[in-house]
Amino acid sequence: FPHAIELVACERVVFEDAHIYGGTNIGVVESKGVGSHVYRRIKVTRRPGSANLMSVNADGFHSNSAEEGAQIIDSEIGYTGDDLVNIYGGIGIVVDRIGNQTLLVLDRKGAMDSNIRTG
Repeated sequence: FPHAIELVACERVVFEDAHIYGGTNIGVVESKGVGSHVYRRIKVTRRPGSANLMSVNADGFHSNSAEEGAQIIDSEIGYTGDDLVNIYGGIGIVVDRIGNQTLLVLDRKGAMDSNIRTG
């Protein structure tokens, strides 16, 4: 099922005054890329006066493997089916050192592809 707002491999996007009063999945998702997004006055909650028990069926805000963290400013997230805020990155297992600047990394879920740098 689609998410209400989804950013994939984006950089420095600003959302202001967005209200999500119902959704079949996650309210706001950001994944991979630079990140550094700003969410100002965002609401993921039940519609005022509604008899709904939940705002969304999963997380209110979900960040996966962005290089820079998000700013959630003056916002409200509540009545979600899972986490209010979930922020995580990938875990890679170094399998072998191939050279001075090259490692063989096992990345089972593909969460690290935008975050591996040489040097």
